[in-house]
Amino acid sequence: MDILMRACFYLSLVLCSLAQPDLELLKNMTRTEDFLQLMRKNGRPVTLSEIINSDEAREHVGGELSMSDLAQYDYCSPRYQCVVIPRYTDPNVIYYPPCTRVLRCGGCAPSEVLTCAPKQTSVKHVVVFKSTIPYPGSPSTDYEGLQLVNITQHDSCEPTCTVKPYHCNPLQSFIARECRCMCTNRGSVRCAPNQVWDEDTCSCKCAQTIDNCPGFSRFSDSTCGCELRQGVSGMTDEEIRNLLELAAQVTTPAPTTAAPTLPPLVLNLPNAPCRPLVPCPAGTTPKISTINGRCQCMLQFSFPRLPQLRRRRQALERRRLLRNAGRV
Repeated sequence: MDILMRACFYLSLVLCSLAQPDLELLKNMTRTEDFLQLMRKNGRPVTLSEIINSDEAREHVGGELSMSDLAQYDYCSPRYQCVVIPRYTDPNVIYYPPCTRVLRCGGCAPSEVLTCAPKQTSVKHVVVFKSTIPYPGSPSTDYEGLQLVNITQHDSCEPTCTVKPYHCNPLQSFIARECRCMCTNRGSVRCAPNQVWDEDTCSCKCAQTIDNCPGFSRFSDSTCGCELRQGVSGMTDEEIRNLLELAAQVTTPAPTTAAPTLPPLVLNLPNAPCRPLVPCPAGTTPKISTINGRCQCMLQFSFPRLPQLRRRRQALERRRLLRNAGRV
């Protein structure tokens, strides 16, 4: 079964890669004619003149279609852009001009998984005026001289993968052809019916989560359900599940308009393990908390099957010990 799962997984990867256009071809496209080389109509290549002179083109523009009507591709390339001059740390020092224009990468990438990034850069030296403000509210500034400022300039640009190899976690490998991280353990992991596969963490996660677990319970990512927190109870998982099922069957009484009555206080019993600071109310008993070691009033759970479950656990433990002793 594991071999079959892995085979299906790798087959899905191959089919997915075949359905996507080659990113290397998209990276090298700079004109509309380059994109037309990928398109086919009824299995044959399509020319630009054929599309412009087609009836479909006339219907879209309500007449003859010309090259000027087609959107021009703003290819990823250097172009002059506004760059802020690095400011001095002292607020009283002024550089002028505050900004200038240098070559920086602009335009768009031909795919959502690609981004326009610089391929080659250089440092451009620009000269600015440096002056200082002699005092707050001064109508003039004091000339301090010229200042040489270094600004990074983009000499060439190219569409590159937005996701880089360092974005992948230890359970993933980087697929450069698809610009994505792929989980290497997907074919060997089988998720439970109430779980789904998470491609970001390469693990199974709960399809639904519960934010309002009752009482001392919390949501467990392993069982996708509410479980008692560690240290609150020494019961087994089976005992805890039965206790939660019993608590879920308790219905909330309908509200009444009668005046509320406080529960009667119960004096500390002589044989109690400890004595709390205040008397315990009805339905609770003084016990030493396993969390903070203090004497607190805790609820008394009525669970008739608890002794039977504990005896069953003890019997299973004795059988396991006997089997281990027989092997020795």
